[in-house]
Amino acid sequence: MRSLFLTFVIVLSSLINFAQGTGINSTGNPPDPSAGLDVSFNDKGMLVPRLTTTERNAIVSPANGLLIFNITTNCFNFYRGGNWFELCGNCIAPPTPVVTSNGAVCSGDSIKLYATFIPNATYSWTGPNGFSSTLQNPKIPNAITAMSGTYSVIASTNGCVSNATSINVIVTQKPVSTFTFSPSSPNIGQAITFSPTVTGASYNWSFTGGSPASSTVQNPSVTWASTGTYLVSLIVTQNGCISDTTKTNVSVVNCTHSSQTFSYTGGAQTWTVPGCITSITVDAYGAQGGASYGAAGGLGGRVQCTLAVTPGSTLNIFVGQQGQQSSSTLLGYGGYNGGGSAPVSSNVCGGGGGATDIRVNGTALSDRVVVAGAGAGSGQGSGGAGGGLTGGQGSTPGAGVWATGGTQSAGGNGGLYNNGACAPGAYAQNGSLGQGGNGITGSGSCTSSGGSGGGGGYYGGGGMQINGAGGGSSYTGTGTSNVTHTQGANSGNGSLTITW
Repeated sequence: MRSLFLTFVIVLSSLINFAQGTGINSTGNPPDPSAGLDVSFNDKGMLVPRLTTTERNAIVSPANGLLIFNITTNCFNFYRGGNWFELCGNCIAPPTPVVTSNGAVCSGDSIKLYATFIPNATYSWTGPNGFSSTLQNPKIPNAITAMSGTYSVIASTNGCVSNATSINVIVTQKPVSTFTFSPSSPNIGQAITFSPTVTGASYNWSFTGGSPASSTVQNPSVTWASTGTYLVSLIVTQNGCISDTTKTNVSVVNCTHSSQTFSYTGGAQTWTVPGCITSITVDAYGAQGGASYGAAGGLGGRVQCTLAVTPGSTLNIFVGQQGQQSSSTLLGYGGYNGGGSAPVSSNVCGGGGGATDIRVNGTALSDRVVVAGAGAGSGQGSGGAGGGLTGGQGSTPGAGVWATGGTQSAGGNGGLYNNGACAPGAYAQNGSLGQGGNGITGSGSCTSSGGSGGGGGYYGGGGMQINGAGGGSSYTGTGTSNVTHTQGANSGNGSLTITW
């Protein structure tokens, strides 16, 4: 019973103590009546919680008046009205600046940063791309996308530093407004299509003197009613940014249509595409092969097609020559532009005809885009016709291996005459790229008999011994359409007609 009474007295005494406040000292004196907690020592101090700045900032919902000692800055910090304040000797940290910016920024524009005014304060800004400033409201001209990111500022007064505050700035790349148009030199009334470099944006087109005079579609189609030079401009808007204005002149011409025929001259000829023309019609004939004592030369081939061209560009034109006859003293020359030759012989044989072609961006055989194959020279039999995807085969009375025409991938094979007293000899020359094979004289008792030359073409026909050689093949390449090949369609020299 006595123990229970002592316990009651101790608990009651503690309650009275807490009600009056708590005293912490070495003398046992009661706390001062005005203090909830009275700490009193003459040889010790009081330590409040010690935190780094990071730990301090991690405190959730700090109460007004919360006190800590900041071991990062070695200053007392207390919380008031949403900000931490520092007590460092005799200074008081300034309030945290409120920062704003001019919002979304496009490349080439200026980034403008603003901090609230704090009397007697100095400012220190840092940011992306190595940015720093001591201005209260810095301006960064000619912004680029690398300047996107977080910009932070602190204010200082009397050596005391505020909390840092920051704002995120995004710099959007300004779109370009460059564009192309086709055709590049339009005719009066011809529709021109405009194509901007940037797709999927908003567009503001202006066409001086055009119909329409303006447009907001991506790829407008415009016409002009008279010749002249007209200004076209474009502004592009994308992701909230507006491009600079691109301006380009369009020259409208009065394009007349005509045709021109090119005949054999023995050399290259040229034709310049008029400024308003983007396609032409071509009608090309290869030359005929040379005649012999026994038969006429193979007829040249024909190619009809449409060819896409670039205004102002130059086409190189080669027109084939008919193959020449041989004699006992004269070599039967192959026609200009690839005809195979006929050897000197007492029996007249013909050289191959020359092809007719158009070459673009150069004069090499690899630059040919249209080729009309030529006919082959004749011997005892007729020469093969030129043209078609495969040239015609030579005629060979009697036994032997016939000469074949050129194809799309190889020259024709040279032939061999083998009949009666003419013992087998060597094969005549094969055709090759652009060149007919040369003929060869007979063998055995036929050594006085000549041979015929293959026709020129994309690939030339094979030459022949005594009899008719092979014709050259025709060809159409890049930029051609509406193609028609006709084999054996032309006598005499070749020709080429362009219509626009």
